[in-house]
Amino acid sequence: MRQTLHILRKDVRYLRGEICLVLVLGAVFVWTETHSPDPWWVEMLLTVAAGYLIARLIHAEVLPGDRQFWITRPYGWNSLLGAKLLFMLVFVNLPISVAQLLILLADGFPLGSSFPGLLWSQVLMILGVSLPIAALAAMTSGMVPFIFSMLILLAIGFGSQQMIWSPRPLWLRQALQWPAGVEWVRDSIAIIVLAAIVLSILYMQYKNRRTLFSRTFALGGVALGIVAYMYMPWPFAFAVQSQLSKPRIDGSSLGIALDPSSMKFSASFPQHGLQHVEVDLSIEVGGIPGGFDLQADALAATFQGPDGRTWKSGSFDFSSPNKDSNRQGVVTLHGTGLMDPSFFNEERDKMVTLQASLYLALFGNARAKTIVLRDTPVNVMDGLQCYSSILGDLLCRSAFRWPNLLVRASVGGANPNVFTQFISYSPFPASMHLNPIETRLASASTLSTHEVTIIVSEPLAHFRRDFEVRGVHFVDFAAVKK
Repeated sequence: MRQTLHILRKDVRYLRGEICLVLVLGAVFVWTETHSPDPWWVEMLLTVAAGYLIARLIHAEVLPGDRQFWITRPYGWNSLLGAKLLFMLVFVNLPISVAQLLILLADGFPLGSSFPGLLWSQVLMILGVSLPIAALAAMTSGMVPFIFSMLILLAIGFGSQQMIWSPRPLWLRQALQWPAGVEWVRDSIAIIVLAAIVLSILYMQYKNRRTLFSRTFALGGVALGIVAYMYMPWPFAFAVQSQLSKPRIDGSSLGIALDPSSMKFSASFPQHGLQHVEVDLSIEVGGIPGGFDLQADALAATFQGPDGRTWKSGSFDFSSPNKDSNRQGVVTLHGTGLMDPSFFNEERDKMVTLQASLYLALFGNARAKTIVLRDTPVNVMDGLQCYSSILGDLLCRSAFRWPNLLVRASVGGANPNVFTQFISYSPFPASMHLNPIETRLASASTLSTHEVTIIVSEPLAHFRRDFEVRGVHFVDFAAVKK
């Protein structure tokens, strides 16, 4: 331990300029976050400065090669590694966590409900940012190869994101896009795999300095991780979510059928001139217990023609469900997906069979609170703060991540409006962002009233319901644009 502290004091003296830079940028981050509506540039500078400090820290005792002067010193590898890890905790993660804490206090968030998110955000930053940067620095001999390697990794990361969101090819886009509610499963697996890789690299480099093997191991691990991340099937995540949710109600009473009165198929032209068929399916779900709300998370559909030819969809996007005012316990779900135009053109005049799996979430235990709106945020419940913008829009925000609750707002006694964006069912209290505050907009105007009722419901169960519909005739529902 004495040797660890000795190395730590040496690094503090050596890197005092870089430490001051991180502290100053942390203070600027706090000021801009509480005074500026969009301080993204400070977050970027703070991230770059922290990464630069970590790289300089590791390069103070360069690991690749065998001619470094520090090798002649009586350093134990575990003392050296311990000093580096302790330095990162004290001079990188601690200043960032203090900055986030000051932002929360300045914005009036209750510390009790925000503290778990504060701790978890630092765990994610250590595993997902600090340690990977340290591992990369441990495999490079200086700042130039470190920056070059970092640029390559960033290019790979941005390229992977572009593959996920690019509209072509269609089969690849459908395979990569996941329902928002269970995206946390894939992200959690990615963090665990990344942590295992970087911890192994740090151990091998500091104990044996086997740089070539570490680089090969890193490249192979990252390549396999990217492939697994991109092609992991999203139904697997729903199976995990269903096991974790421990349903407290029986969903066997739910009945599912297509609503032919509003089902349609329409072709459209997305970016880059790629033609596809937009499939709009309206599904009626009945038998919903009283006092519960139902949301659709995803739909996996397979259309089969009379000749046996099939087309499988990716995940459908769903709008907010419409309740049937004439029948209690019945809602209509509107899902939109993309179909291969060749299959549509081949089977459009034929009767096809639809086989589908619908993934549903049932919300209950609703709680409501009515507040008087102001132009400054008001604490509501469950870490939520709500306020009215100068344009009369209703905004709510929370610390570290939007809660895994169905949040709705009733303005002037009108039907509740669901806040924009899908919710995540993640059981973890934070996401990996420097900015600790997430703000969302409700599709409701507050110009006519000063009171709003915020209603929150928790997810009680997740269900998968399989159903089949024969005799679907494309041409009866087609509205093809030329």
